[in-house]
Amino acid sequence: MRTLIRFSLVVICAPLLCGAKLEITYVANEGFLLSDGTRKVLIDALFSGEDKPYGDFPSSELVTRMEQAQPPFRGLNLVLATHPHDDHFSARVVAQHLTNDKDAVFLSTSNAVEGVRRASPELAGRTRSVCPAQMNSMRTEEAAGIRVEAFWVTHGRPDFENLGYRLTFPGITALHLGDSRLDDWRSFKWDDAGIDVVFINPGAFQRSMEQGLEVAKGLMKARTVVLMHYKLGRDLEKTQQLAARLQPHFRQVIVFTKPLATRTTK
Repeated sequence: MRTLIRFSLVVICAPLLCGAKLEITYVANEGFLLSDGTRKVLIDALFSGEDKPYGDFPSSELVTRMEQAQPPFRGLNLVLATHPHDDHFSARVVAQHLTNDKDAVFLSTSNAVEGVRRASPELAGRTRSVCPAQMNSMRTEEAAGIRVEAFWVTHGRPDFENLGYRLTFPGITALHLGDSRLDDWRSFKWDDAGIDVVFINPGAFQRSMEQGLEVAKGLMKARTVVLMHYKLGRDLEKTQQLAARLQPHFRQVIVFTKPLATRTTK
């Protein structure tokens, strides 16, 4: 019995003892490459076009690297998109990447999946919708050793599919809020372990610091905050100022200053 108890404790505590970390590489806007050293997920990064007032777009050179699945974008396990707006998703770019990265699987809303299938019908078997049946509900999938929980949250109108994702790697959990409001997340029940890393729009704190802290620190129990959806030129200084105000409340606050910059969670 003593041996069994010791073994059980090791199994339960292993993620904490091994100090699981997440490597985060910034692409553009809300686009990131996530890796735990074994698995790789690309989220909201496969899109193209000219910069818009509401967000930065990846350069044509960077889009080509992603389309051709050049490092660090080779060997992806999952490609995710929160919704099919042009600053998060391009069916053509996703299809091109999947064509060149033979094991990658695309998960998203039904409209985004249909767009990729229209662009390349032969990819139908590697694309699937993970949108829940109704708004403010969740759907869970397991893929490549990663637990993917997709949440349908509002984005202007009730019939528009818009997702956030909680991604559970072995030993570490990340939550990408996509284009959502903080009020949407109060209705979800979070487990006691909380969220290790939350990707969040700076507007969530700029509109109401108290509300932003309540959700990110109080409800989600986040340790690391990654700010996203700001323009590097126009908004960088005020985003860094916001990060300085948030720093006392979290173990780590990350503001990326250039594409392909990489940070590792503490």
